[in-house]
Amino acid sequence: MRLGDLYALHSLGLVRVSGSPATLNRPVKWSHVGEVMAGDPWLTGDEVLLITGRDQHEGFDWDAYVRHLVDSNCTAIGYGVGIHHDEIPEGLIETARRYDFPVFRVPEALPFIAITRAVFDAVYREKYAALRDAISLNRKLLPLVVEQQDPRHILQLIGGALHRPKLALFDYYGRPLAWSGVYEEDARAMWGHVRAHWPARSSISYPENGNHYSVVPIPGKDETVAFLVSITSEEPDERYVLVMEQGLTVLGLVLAQLTSVREERRARVGQLLTAVVEHKLDDEAAAVEFSAMGIREIATHQVLSCRQLAEGTRDPGDLVSNVEDLAVGLGAQQYIGWVEDQLVVLLVDPQPAAAETLWNVLRARGWEATVGRSETRDGLQRLDESVFEARTAALDGRRGVAQGGTLAIDALIGQIATANGVEAFLAQTFGEMTDTERNEAFFETLEVYLRHGGRPGPTAEELHVHRQTLAYRIDRIQQLTGRNLRNGPDMLDLLLALKLRQQLRLPRRSR
Repeated sequence: MRLGDLYALHSLGLVRVSGSPATLNRPVKWSHVGEVMAGDPWLTGDEVLLITGRDQHEGFDWDAYVRHLVDSNCTAIGYGVGIHHDEIPEGLIETARRYDFPVFRVPEALPFIAITRAVFDAVYREKYAALRDAISLNRKLLPLVVEQQDPRHILQLIGGALHRPKLALFDYYGRPLAWSGVYEEDARAMWGHVRAHWPARSSISYPENGNHYSVVPIPGKDETVAFLVSITSEEPDERYVLVMEQGLTVLGLVLAQLTSVREERRARVGQLLTAVVEHKLDDEAAAVEFSAMGIREIATHQVLSCRQLAEGTRDPGDLVSNVEDLAVGLGAQQYIGWVEDQLVVLLVDPQPAAAETLWNVLRARGWEATVGRSETRDGLQRLDESVFEARTAALDGRRGVAQGGTLAIDALIGQIATANGVEAFLAQTFGEMTDTERNEAFFETLEVYLRHGGRPGPTAEELHVHRQTLAYRIDRIQQLTGRNLRNGPDMLDLLLALKLRQQLRLPRRSR
């Protein structure tokens, strides 16, 4: 019920004294009799306050009184005349007009209970109508679940029941699934509001540009699978919310199958990043694959890699779901997948301190993890190097953020090069690739290959050898060492062994 509806009940004979036409749209959810003029402490908002001015006295502070009502979100004052005062005090009228606060005159012959009954009847009718509409919509929608109807049909029915607001349904990654009351291009533009406020798992509602936006996540079995965005000209009322809840329930049932969409995308990203790391795609093929994933020309990228420090203590599925929710605010785009035992995040145009932000939130949620971070690089041409760098950094083993370029490994090597057990570590790591003149080309190849993050093109170019020659050397190194040059821990061991060898090389060659 609106204040204008109350004035329109001619049987009551209410006379509007103050309040601009805009105040006629104020909601009326109840009426309350409050004779304590000093300010009623029981106001909760949207009430019509009915008074007779029983304790009004000369010099009464009308400004403080009206300001209290405004701050309490009271809808209006109904002043009953003929009991304690013949007319509404001028001080109240002048103050109410200054605050644009509604005041109306209640005739002497009209008891306050008549106004309370009128408000009650109107609110009851509205709630009954809302419940009736929700039940009616539910009866129309439930058969569509069994029939597995297109979400577009369901959204159109919801829009019709809500008098055609602007509605758009998106999957988790922002792909429009259905829309009502808007064109497709407008629906796509609405996703910007989702990204700006990103509800992840909780509903949000906010005013913007003269409209009211509501964003509601739709849960699947274990995680959010879609978002419903609605735009209305004013804040939704109880009827709108009730009808929307019925529609969301049905949409959740229909969209339950979308749970696998997130899993499939993660698997695809993981496969693509693994193929890049293992150099199974050249630059042209990689560009085609990334374009299909939505990544075309970009300015910069950064790779983060998350690894649990206490394996098996937390569900990996919960980790990827949390990281995927958090990563939305870390870059213009984000692509997440598993590469072996580490969760890798590719950020397009990353935000500053993205790794620190991710780790801090994970820590606040109780995760014992290391976040490895690559350098920020231009384009995607050196993505394999970034993935290698981030994954290697994540092997650091300490809680917090580690960066491949700032591990200070050389300083550490200088301190442990003369420690007991180094010779045994080198022999175990290099295996049959002994430190001889004959194997010098293999050591040089391994050092350049690791320095370029396992990228064959730059490695062959620096060594001035053909790619087939490089491939032979890499295969031979793997045979002699028994190590896999596509495996993160093996690569880290070999990198450490090379650094130690460089420290010991001159003394060893002088023997």
